[in-house]
Amino acid sequence: MLNQQELLLHYIDECMGSMRRAPDTWGSPESLELQALQLMELRSIAVRPVMFQRNHREMMRIYHGFVAKLTDGDPSFLLSSVLSESGRIEELPEMLSDLYAEVQARLPPEDLFRDHDIVLELSLDKGSEPRFSAVCAYYENFQKAMRNILRATAKKTGKSAKDVKDHKDALQAATEYIIPEFRVVRDEEGTKMQVSLLQPNKGQLTFDRDTYAETSVRKAIADALSVTQWASQETPNIQALHEMFPDDAKRKTMAVQALRIIPEKGVREIRVGGRLIGETEPVKLTASQAIKLVPVLKEGESARQFSHSGTVRAIDLDQKWFRLRYNENNEIRCWVPGDPDALLQAAAAMSRKERIIVIGDVYRPAHKRPFVDNAIVRNAA
Repeated sequence: MLNQQELLLHYIDECMGSMRRAPDTWGSPESLELQALQLMELRSIAVRPVMFQRNHREMMRIYHGFVAKLTDGDPSFLLSSVLSESGRIEELPEMLSDLYAEVQARLPPEDLFRDHDIVLELSLDKGSEPRFSAVCAYYENFQKAMRNILRATAKKTGKSAKDVKDHKDALQAATEYIIPEFRVVRDEEGTKMQVSLLQPNKGQLTFDRDTYAETSVRKAIADALSVTQWASQETPNIQALHEMFPDDAKRKTMAVQALRIIPEKGVREIRVGGRLIGETEPVKLTASQAIKLVPVLKEGESARQFSHSGTVRAIDLDQKWFRLRYNENNEIRCWVPGDPDALLQAAAAMSRKERIIVIGDVYRPAHKRPFVDNAIVRNAA
């Protein structure tokens, strides 16, 4: 079944073909030409919606250049009138076909990751239906992660309190993204939800603040993605991460914020790309990267024994953790890196609303939420 864009493009192709085969059915030469131009304009909108908003004169510039070749550089005439005056009006259908081919070649469909500032593509688990709430939740996590990284950077500028506030305001504005387009794409692999993000209007910021903010945002995104790429290795070398981020506090901040943007249950993988990121290919994020970041959070921290009973409030089988509520209102994430049975036991307890006992090592990193590692699950008596 064709989607709306494919259906429109098929219709335009059929009309253009008909104009070439039976031009008289479309009215006078002028009417034929104007209808053809309108169809070409519609095509440019359909395949390049964001680029069309940025420059809606692209197609007409191609047309004027096409006419100028026949008029010694004067693009102000209609093609039909030029051909009529030279006694070549019968060539109009063929020339409109040539023009259409040129428009198709010079205005190819938008490349999602090449033509947008930032693109978030969520690939859902097979059988999952797209929900806007999933996109909103991930976008919120992505934005929070970037802002937390930027906030940590702004605190270390060493400038006056006013300068730091101005910089923070600029960073806040730089992450208030505009969302020009949202797509749902279905293919053989399943369903993808694609969100395009544009940077805010730069005219709202002074040149100095805007340059600072844009550079900082680029760096924040690049740093967060470099951590996830490190975690995508089968056995990541933590020393390599030390070389990327020598400062202990920054390394842990990056690990915590990278965890925010790694997909959770219901999302098979996420690709992040775009012009702001600068990668030739989008960076792939998968749930399996999450467990690789736990050792980074544990570095230099002293463990204490954890032993509490409670109820399971959430679980992610792919990331290998569950959330335990204990002592009435306390909640803590419990990582189970090498014991799938413990995860299944926690999942069964959650479905039956039964209490469990969790034993493990609790870590309390400075300024970070505590978590339990190597959790052991037992049935509560």
